This record gives sequence, C-alpha cells and structure tokens, in this order.
Amino acid sequence: MSNKSEICIKKEKIIIKNQITKNKYKKSFPSNPKYVFKAFFCLKKAQIKKLFISFIIIFLFGLFNNINIIGNPQPENKCYNDKIHDITEFLNYYFRGNDKFRKFFTILGSLAIDILFLISSILWAIYSIDWRYFINIMLFYGIRYIMNESSRLRCPDLIYLPYPGVPSIVVGYIQGSDFFFSGHCGFPILSMMEFIWVKKFWLASYSVFVILVETFLMEISREHYTIDIIVGVIFAHYITIYGRKIVDFFYDKIPFLKKLKKKNIDEMKKLKFNWILMD
Repeated sequence: MSNKSEICIKKEKIIIKNQITKNKYKKSFPSNPKYVFKAFFCLKKAQIKKLFISFIIIFLFGLFNNINIIGNPQPENKCYNDKIHDITEFLNYYFRGNDKFRKFFTILGSLAIDILFLISSILWAIYSIDWRYFINIMLFYGIRYIMNESSRLRCPDLIYLPYPGVPSIVVGYIQGSDFFFSGHCGFPILSMMEFIWVKKFWLASYSVFVILVETFLMEISREHYTIDIIVGVIFAHYITIYGRKIVDFFYDKIPFLKKLKKKNIDEMKKLKFNWILMD
C-alpha cells in the first residue's frame, strides 16, 4: 500500500471520528428547546457537580439579598464602620499622643515615597524608550481625581496627620477629603511593576517596603479608609498592565511614534547600559 493511500485512510478515520463526536454532542445537547430538558439526563458527573454548585450560589445570592442576616446597615445605624480602624485604634491613640513617634514615622513615610518617586523618575528619563510610566501615573491620578470630585467622603474618625516639620515632594499635609483611592499605596505599585518588568528586583523590593510603611501610616493616622488602600493597590496594578497595552498599541499604529521608538532603542543600544530597556 502506498503512502498516499495510508494518508487518505488516516484522514477518513479522523473525519469519521469527528463526525461521531459531533453527532454525540448534538445528541447530548440538542438545539431544539423541546429537547433541552432531556439533555440534562445526558450530563456527565463533572457537569452535574458544577450545576449543583451553581444552584447553591444562586440560592445564596437570593438569600443574602432578601434576608437581613449579615448585618446590613439600616437607615438609623452608623454607616461608616471600618473594622481595621477598630482593631488599630490603640495605635491611633499612641500616634496622636506620642509626638516623637508621630514625627519619626510621618517623616519616614514621606521620605520613603519621595525617594521612590525620584528613583523612578530619574531611571525613566535615562533608560525608557517611551512615555508609558508617566502615562500610567497620569491615568492613575486622573481617575482618582475624577472619583473624588464626583463623590466626597466624610473624614474617618480620629484622622490625624499634621505637618511633621519636614517638607515632602509627594505627600501633601493639607487636610482634604480625597480619600478614594489611596495614592500613597497605589503609586509604589506603579513603580514596582516597572522595576519587575526591567528585572531590577532589588528596586521592586524597596517598593514593597514603601507600600508596607505607607499602609501602616495611613491606617494609624486614619488618613485613608482601609478600602481606599486595597482599591488603590489593585487599581494601580491593573493601570500598569492596561497602560502598557495602550501605549504599545499607539506606538505600533502611529508611524511617527513607531519610528521614534525605534530611534530611541537604537540610541540606547549605542550607550551599552547594563539595563533592560523599559519598553
């Protein structure tokens, strides 16, 4: 038997097998609405388990949204209730009452994020081949500004972060109500993601340190609600991902930017820096 005949026979077998599979699928899951109910008796065990879990989820949603069993706030109740603020209340009183500790930790938080901002800006200026990093920053703070202008929140109880006597580049000590979401904890994520992409993990580690310091400071000073910190971190993470895609899209589609990016790459290669380009 020739090779061509063998190949033809194999192809026929594959076609027949696909047709059998297709017919079996149609038999199990009919398109005609009259036979959909009968199709449930053809489900596999794994499908039945997932269907059972789906029904449980549907039931729980209906239960929680129609019966007051999980402490939903009522009109006469106090709506603001931050559990983490309640847990760290003793630290807040210590922060308010101990002037030396307050100044030290406030200056530490401000200095840490200022250094991170300077490092990120300088490294972007030296090693980057596009404007992605600052576009991400503008997206992050632009959306934050819109949210705070559209909905103003009242100050958390016991908020206290006075001027420590040392000025800061990034941290403003003017009391306001721009709480949602946290720029103090979101900005280090923007920098951390950039450092990870260029494989400078020691700088990414410093960003993590800044996040921890800022989170602790924001909690004990009541400068932010806990939800502000959580959303700030998550939002900054996704801003860096989608900001990268947006910039790559425009740099690939617009001839002028595409040419400029290539020119920047060629110039950077000539300098022979021991650094992965921030592309």
